Amino acid sequence: MTFDMQEILKSKRAYRERLAALPIGEKLRMLEVLRERCLEIAAVREKERSKPRS
Repeated sequence: MTFDMQEILKSKRAYRERLAALPIGEKLRMLEVLRERCLEIAAVREKERSKPRS
């Protein structure tokens, strides 16, 4: 598998531009989805930490 760094950077710029063009309400909705995902991950990590080790 080969990586074309210029193509990767071009794609990242385009994605950032698309995100910047979104209405604020859509950005806030995306932020809420990310926050919920983070809370789920944190809960799983805490559950794993509290398990007794054998």
